[in-house]
Amino acid sequence: MKINFIITAFDKEIYLPHLLRVIQSYVSVEPEIVTTYNGADLNFPCTLRRPNMGHQHGDHDLTMTGYNHFRTLNDGFRFIKIGIDSFLLDENVLIHIFETMEREQCCYAGNRWHNESSPSLATDIMFLDTRFGNPLNPPHGMEKDADDFEQWMWKSVHRRNLKWLEIQQRKPVHPDNRMECEKLKWTMQHQLDKNLENIRRWGF
Repeated sequence: MKINFIITAFDKEIYLPHLLRVIQSYVSVEPEIVTTYNGADLNFPCTLRRPNMGHQHGDHDLTMTGYNHFRTLNDGFRFIKIGIDSFLLDENVLIHIFETMEREQCCYAGNRWHNESSPSLATDIMFLDTRFGNPLNPPHGMEKDADDFEQWMWKSVHRRNLKWLEIQQRKPVHPDNRMECEKLKWTMQHQLDKNLENIRRWGF
């Protein structure tokens, strides 16, 4: 399965070689990777460098930069956007999510972000299949920039009545599944040694 990976980063530069090792260990997934960066390290080996526009605007800008760059590279329609600290260890989970999205014709897979009743969709880890709608292309009349990226994603999906898939194993994100989700073999710790410990603990 061919998947375009958009990795966004503004710090945690030391995570990158470990994250790339995870992605490049996949067997059934054929990854194409773009790393977008708006941090201070001028020697960081990113694909594309951007000015730092703050947390919400910055993450939205990095995501769109990566997506638009992929439009010049290939005609892929499956995307995973992750932060540099998000290690998705089990490729079979990724394949299953995309197969479910295809079967149910969903453009986005992820979770509500702020709480289970809020109009928000997680952007730390998100799966997109643009054959069934593209939430990164907002509908007419919607703002192009995101003051709150998670709420922006919700509006982009729901104003066009696009279908989205909720990843049940990570529900709710806060507080139990924000930093790790053993059911999915996802680890998103803000300390690298904790991510590496989960890799050892879960046998990857």
